[in-house]
Amino acid sequence: MKLEAIRLKIDQIDGAILTLVQKRFILSQEIARVKKTQGLAIEDQKREKKLMEKLLKKGTSMNISKELVEKLFTVILYFSKKEQEKDFL
Repeated sequence: MKLEAIRLKIDQIDGAILTLVQKRFILSQEIARVKKTQGLAIEDQKREKKLMEKLLKKGTSMNISKELVEKLFTVILYFSKKEQEKDFL
């Protein structure tokens, strides 16, 4: 396969990743509304710990380094919480 063809496939995957992140943030906004209505805090450390354990296990099974999975989802969770904070103002 030619270099440009491979890069085109990567570009398509990158676009799909961004679309999924956008969908995740939309769901984070919905979660914020539910939490606010129920008087729950934005941060749920038990949930985050369970989620990270699940993601690390899945990433390992897919031959993705633990470091990458941890850093990627640490950033995603950070910005998800920031997105939720907007609805709490």
